[in-house]
This record gives sequence, C-alpha cells and structure tokens, in this order.
Amino acid sequence: MQLFVGLLFFKIVVLICWGFIMVIVSFIFINQFVVWFLRVD
Repeated sequence: MQLFVGLLFFKIVVLICWGFIMVIVSFIFINQFVVWFLRVD
C-alpha cells in the first residue's frame, strides 16, 4: 500500500512539473510570437 501511495505521489509530482514546464515553454513561445508580430508591423 505504501509503495502504491508513493507511486501515486510521484506521478502527481511529475505531472505538476511537466505542466509547469509546458506553461513556461508556451509563455516563451507566445512572447517570441508577439515580438515577431510587432517587428513585422
């Protein structure tokens, strides 16, 4: 049971970290797109 709880906790932590990375990457991507869009205009 303890192993199962540990695995579940590990999966949740990995999901949170992955989501955090995705948010940062998408934020940088949107930032670059806005800069490029403004430069074109």
